[in-house]
Amino acid sequence: MNAVTYSLFGLQVPFAPDFESTVDQFEQNFLATQTSGFSAALNAEKLYMAQKDASVFNLLSAASFRYLDGIGAVWAARRKYNLPFARVPGVELWLQIAKRAARRGLKIAIIGGTEETCQKAVEVLREQHGIDVAYARNGYFDSSERATIAQALKAHDIRFAVIAMGSPRQEKFSQDMIEAGVNAFFFGVGGSLDVLTGKVDRAPRIFRDNGLEWLHRLLRQPSRIGRQLALAPYFLSVLRAKM
Repeated sequence: MNAVTYSLFGLQVPFAPDFESTVDQFEQNFLATQTSGFSAALNAEKLYMAQKDASVFNLLSAASFRYLDGIGAVWAARRKYNLPFARVPGVELWLQIAKRAARRGLKIAIIGGTEETCQKAVEVLREQHGIDVAYARNGYFDSSERATIAQALKAHDIRFAVIAMGSPRQEKFSQDMIEAGVNAFFFGVGGSLDVLTGKVDRAPRIFRDNGLEWLHRLLRQPSRIGRQLALAPYFLSVLRAKM
């Protein structure tokens, strides 16, 4: 299932009119074929940084699977192409994909978070979602341990790995694992394990349904205002159709 792709700030993004079609596309293109690769969630901040920093652009461009996670990215795509691009929250997407990977009998790993969060995530996935995790470790390690982790992933025949390290560390780690010969898909989830385990609450549904999760985060963390204001050039570029 090869979706039609569209260019957004030089990055190819598959068209998805709803959440389920994104999950279906991923399953057919990666889980069914057991193709290795890594994901990149796109939001306004990442797209803006990609315009300023070639290393960020190259990292996002190298991703095998890109999707519109933030409302700022969705708005840009809708405005440019006048198509109903869906917002696909990564915090929901990875779990649905993990369920499908489990149904296919693929071995799953979790890497990231604190030791407590990582182990709690394994427990929640098993008890609440019927997903057995074949390999898990926290995200606190240095580059000297990467070869050992790659060996462990190969030994456990991992085919779908959930990477909770934040961007861009999780994408760079995923690239390293693929280059080390690990035949798995690496799905970056940022801080989603904190949500899964109940450590952090998501925005209320009224915020989520109206694309206002950014406002909820700002209200809870007013110190984020600087990061929001720094994105003004991005939104101006969208308004001027320079995408």
